Amino acid sequence: MNLQQPLRHLLPRSLRGQFSLVIFVLTVLIAAGGAMAVQALRASASASRQLAQERLEKMQDAQNLVQHAMMIERETGRLLGVDSAEVLYVKYNEITQHLDILNNLVLRLSQSGGDAAILELHQAEQIFRNTIHIEAKLRGSAIAANGRSTNRRSEKDLLLFHEQLQKQAVVMAEVAEGLSVH
Repeated sequence: MNLQQPLRHLLPRSLRGQFSLVIFVLTVLIAAGGAMAVQALRASASASRQLAQERLEKMQDAQNLVQHAMMIERETGRLLGVDSAEVLYVKYNEITQHLDILNNLVLRLSQSGGDAAILELHQAEQIFRNTIHIEAKLRGSAIAANGRSTNRRSEKDLLLFHEQLQKQAVVMAEVAEGLSVH
């Protein structure tokens, strides 16, 4: 009974006052619920924006990887027509710089995918890189040899390796696309 006494003094005695108190309490509850809902929507929107940004970055990395792989493949194909060791060396150095960029893109994409796809991407990139090195070495040997029989054999080998290089560029593009979608 002692606990009820202080509460009675706090509550209004008139019906109008009690009704106003109920309306006030309900308004406060609705405002608090609305504020919580707004905060939840802000957090959800922020998370959605961040997820969209990450997906956009992955898609951009995949697109850049494809562009670099195709550019490297095209530049490596031009090595087939080089007749000077100096020009070969300069072009090869340019290609290796692009390979470093390609490697960075592979690493960025591999941070966000399934284990099998990451392994496949790394393997394709490594075979791609090794094939380029072999092509450059073969072309350098052909330039140094200057013999017709050696050149014909080297040209056939170069064409075979270049076909392999094209296949690996396609594999990397497909895997990178899959990782960006994943």
